Amino acid sequence: MTEISRFHAAAVAADEALAEDAVALDVRELTPFADTFLILTADNPRHMRSIVDAINRGVKEVGGQFPNHVEGDADSDWLVMDYGDLVVHVFLEEQREYYALEKLWDRAQRLDVPTAPRPQVTM
Repeated sequence: MTEISRFHAAAVAADEALAEDAVALDVRELTPFADTFLILTADNPRHMRSIVDAINRGVKEVGGQFPNHVEGDADSDWLVMDYGDLVVHVFLEEQREYYALEKLWDRAQRLDVPTAPRPQVTM
């Protein structure tokens, strides 16, 4: 499985789970341990569990694996899922604002974040 398809699967799954404020950063030129950061916000710990479960299922369904390592848990304010080249950060809003990873990694190029297809509404 390529990093791009893993990233795509994780982003779409997070979107389907209604993760908020998705930001993806290309960190290949800035760090040796990852290519992409996917940063997401959850409303509460239950929502965080839902997002994490959706990402695990989404990545697994496209031939990927479960994360190599997970730091934190769904009852914490910040959970990190390490898939190797892809690192997913799921925050509660207050912690996301406090750590401000987008500012910390401000030299990283922002990537378009794939979203789940939306049904067409006709009137």
